[in-house]
Amino acid sequence: MSDNVGPPESYQHDPAQVPALAKVVDRACEGVLYPHEVSAAIKRLAAELDPPPDSAGVAELECAFYYLLNPTPVGSAQPGASLAPLDGQSIFPRPLRDANDDVKALWTAVADAVAQPMMALAEIPHFC
Repeated sequence: MSDNVGPPESYQHDPAQVPALAKVVDRACEGVLYPHEVSAAIKRLAAELDPPPDSAGVAELECAFYYLLNPTPVGSAQPGASLAPLDGQSIFPRPLRDANDDVKALWTAVADAVAQPMMALAEIPHFC
């Protein structure tokens, strides 16, 4: 794995990797207050596993915690929130709608497999 945050290579979904990746995300979510803390812990915790999980999958999960959850203003007719960047130009993280099917499958599978509350990650596939 590189020292840079972000996908080092194109991710190809492998369902066999999901349990290890979900374990990493669960551990990374323990006791954190902010998503960037999860992202920072993912790479470190993945490196501790033997064998380590797929580096592209780890990088994709690191990126997932950099999306911003934007709540609608208080008093809005329709309460809710959106994740950004949804589309348009963005260097990092990639716009959600630019994620390929393999990345979306990873997000969905890990969100279904983790025990920690991860509302933002669990909702990402619904925004794409």
